[in-house]
Amino acid sequence: MPRTIREFHRAPTSARALELLGRVGTPTAALVPGPRLPAPLFAHTEAVVDLRALALNNIRVEKDEIYLGAMMDLQSIVKSAPLATMADGMLAQAAALSAHFGLRNLATLAGAIDGATDGATDGATDGAMDHQAGPPEILLALLAMGAEVTTLAHGDRRTRLAGYRPATGDALCEIILASSTPLRGALARVARSPLDQAIVAVAAAVTSTRARVAVAGASPAPFVVEAPTRTEPDATVTELVNAVAMHVAPQGDYRGSASYRRAMAEVLARRALTQLFSNGAIS
Repeated sequence: MPRTIREFHRAPTSARALELLGRVGTPTAALVPGPRLPAPLFAHTEAVVDLRALALNNIRVEKDEIYLGAMMDLQSIVKSAPLATMADGMLAQAAALSAHFGLRNLATLAGAIDGATDGATDGATDGAMDHQAGPPEILLALLAMGAEVTTLAHGDRRTRLAGYRPATGDALCEIILASSTPLRGALARVARSPLDQAIVAVAAAVTSTRARVAVAGASPAPFVVEAPTRTEPDATVTELVNAVAMHVAPQGDYRGSASYRRAMAEVLARRALTQLFSNGAIS
């Protein structure tokens, strides 16, 4: 049965947040609103911890990296000047697609990531995420961009977003993007209406040496595949589209059959990659 929220805490420090989240006997969750609220809300939680006092709601640029606080609201990502030019503004575009304006001012980056999935898998490894419950574009953009994350429990220790799993007693702290290497990015999606949740979505990112494609809606969980950027763009596109085809395992529903989702994953991957290479040289 759904539980009733009995406690609300505003943690003044990371240590206090971890103390509250790690309590035994009182199911506790971090209050990180996402672009899609689960129903029922906090079904397995009796206490929530507000993390707004931890200064995780800003963006900073240090040397060759961009650090995004996990509590940043999605509208701040849409308006961010550093993100407007990085990977052709792909992350800002993904944030704009995630929810309407009012909700983007409330929803957080951590909520968008945790709400879209329980973690991400690398296409070259076994394992899968448990579900895809929310808009996937932000997660896909970050996966394609090779993002890393830190959490409250593990301090400055970085984990590839593709290997991240939300864990009981912990919460996202920062998302880190490398900004030293020129990066092109593109999103492609199909949906019943322009702002409806995507039936299938793809994010692609390419540097002069590496190309990645992240896909949602064509398998039980989002996944990412990558390959070297070859001299002939067509060779890179073909290799990655074939990799996508190998990893899709769609399940049909009222929004799209399994065969439709499989076909769209390949079509959208090719479309996004072709757009990237046609936009000009990747130096």
